[in-house]
Amino acid sequence: MEAMNKAGLRFNANYPQGTMTITPLRDDAPGEPFDLPIGDISKLFGTALGLATKAYDMNRSVNPSASRPIDDRAPFTAVSCSGWNVAPGATEDTLTLKFYFGEVVLGIQVPLDHARILGQRILTTAAPAGSAQ
Repeated sequence: MEAMNKAGLRFNANYPQGTMTITPLRDDAPGEPFDLPIGDISKLFGTALGLATKAYDMNRSVNPSASRPIDDRAPFTAVSCSGWNVAPGATEDTLTLKFYFGEVVLGIQVPLDHARILGQRILTTAAPAGSAQ
């Protein structure tokens, strides 16, 4: 079996132009870079996250949010957003959590029953000496 190549992306923001240069990497060697308007970056990441969810659904794995404790230290990237909001979802049984990263907006669709649990955990955690249960 052939070893899988290392792949990645390099990002550079071009602030005066309002674009981001994205360079694909294969085994740390750069490919042909391309520019995207900064506001369109959410489409790129939204597509990637959506495909990750679809792959999970097709694989029928154990739901990671249900199978791990709340204080799980799984690796992730923490990013500070410049703002957030809640909006109606695409269907009447969902809502959308909107996270703003400057000009970039990422919307995450959440079923209402999950949103209620999230709200309860946030309220519990925000309380003095709180611990989300």
